[in-house]
Amino acid sequence: MILNENYDFNREAPKEVKDAFKFPPSRVRLQTGQKLCRILTPVGIDQARNRSRIHNLESDPNEVGYWWMTRKTFSQFASMSGRRGVGLSEVVRAKEAIPLEYSSAMNALFIIQLKREVYAFQGLAAPQPRSIKDRTVMLIGNAEQVWIPRLSWDDVFVVRFLNSFQPINLADLSPNLTVTLGDILRAQKGR
Repeated sequence: MILNENYDFNREAPKEVKDAFKFPPSRVRLQTGQKLCRILTPVGIDQARNRSRIHNLESDPNEVGYWWMTRKTFSQFASMSGRRGVGLSEVVRAKEAIPLEYSSAMNALFIIQLKREVYAFQGLAAPQPRSIKDRTVMLIGNAEQVWIPRLSWDDVFVVRFLNSFQPINLADLSPNLTVTLGDILRAQKGR
């Protein structure tokens, strides 16, 4: 059976997940071998559980994570970052509408490859507040995002997990882009 084959988004997805989409997402079938990525803040399991409580989501240490982006979306973000001289993490935060409490530093790149076919839910990110504590500044959203419930470590290969100090070649995601996340963070801080 394909992962999430019988998952009913309308009935089973938490309200917070539904609210993270601008419009109801499409159910998509992702193929074995597809690569997905996310820019995140590395956290310990206790912090992950706390973060999940903030968002009213159950935390399971066997799950890899819910929110992902495709190679195409990542390439668009990298291109926007370069053209505008803005750090990649800020572009991702604004376009994916990721509140600070969910991922404060966003200084690591995590790339996975699916070991099996999965059903996921894909759609545009809804605008969200930059901070749950202060809802006066909104993140614009409107970028494609992928939500995969129940994705476990057994379902993926880890292609890369890189912090801001490691040089990386992102050819797996964008063939013409070589950068370090340190470069991205320096650009974000205006250095």
